[in-house]
Amino acid sequence: MIASDEADTESIIVTAGGDGTSLEVQTALFKEAMQGPKHHDAITNHITILRLPLGTGNDGTDGHKIEETIELLRGGLVFANERAVRIYPEKEPSEADILASADGKNPAKYGDPDFLPPWYAFNIASLGLDAYVVHMTNTVKKKLPGNFYHLCVPLSGFTYDKVFPLGNAKIEMFGKDNVKTDEINMPFTLMAFGASGYRVYGGGHKVLPDENNFCLAPKISLWNLIKENHRFVDGSFKGTPIASLHTVEKIRLSYDKSILMQCDGETVMLTPAHFPLIIELTDPCLRVLKPVSL
Repeated sequence: MIASDEADTESIIVTAGGDGTSLEVQTALFKEAMQGPKHHDAITNHITILRLPLGTGNDGTDGHKIEETIELLRGGLVFANERAVRIYPEKEPSEADILASADGKNPAKYGDPDFLPPWYAFNIASLGLDAYVVHMTNTVKKKLPGNFYHLCVPLSGFTYDKVFPLGNAKIEMFGKDNVKTDEINMPFTLMAFGASGYRVYGGGHKVLPDENNFCLAPKISLWNLIKENHRFVDGSFKGTPIASLHTVEKIRLSYDKSILMQCDGETVMLTPAHFPLIIELTDPCLRVLKPVSL
């Protein structure tokens, strides 16, 4: 079916997979919506996306299990145009600059070379340890059958600092109307930027357990990482020194080392040449189904 912006035409796109499938389809639609007013109207007002949870990771789909999706469809529903997270270097670097600042690492080892900026996430974009875990998850899944990777991947936390030593970060936060609200200068273990609050990743881990859409965890020792890891699963880090939560429209991140970033399960290696990096919320765009609020 060809989508149309005619008033009496409606289309639905059903994705059947996990977060990677959902990301690919939504990114293509979002970029198409940016091609002009007619494209934008067709995609925001006449196309609805239904994201079936049929993959390994289903954090950005409509329900974590197909049973949840069925319950969603049985209930009262409304259309909702959701925001996305857009990430891009403030000044786009050349390939030569990226390789020259890569600390001897091969960026192609850590992600698809064709995954190019601007990057989008429709659930959560994050940098640091959790992006490294995502990379290890993707690597192990290709080599071992079944769910064996669940046993291996947590061990990746033990090697993260050796592979990607922590650098110095300058994190500038902005609210509405591009007003700067805060600045933090420190090494960090992870940061997560969601399309909204109340977001999960990594199989339901509550990294954004409330209405705030930005989580920042300062440098965490290996011992504390082991001891407190469960708090990033159930969201109980809230109100503790382990991590802070913020509401932001945009982040401007400066960083002096190479680091991994993941966007809805797709990883890319960033080098100092990519920074300053802009991470921001887009205007509402893609239309999805949401339950009627009680």
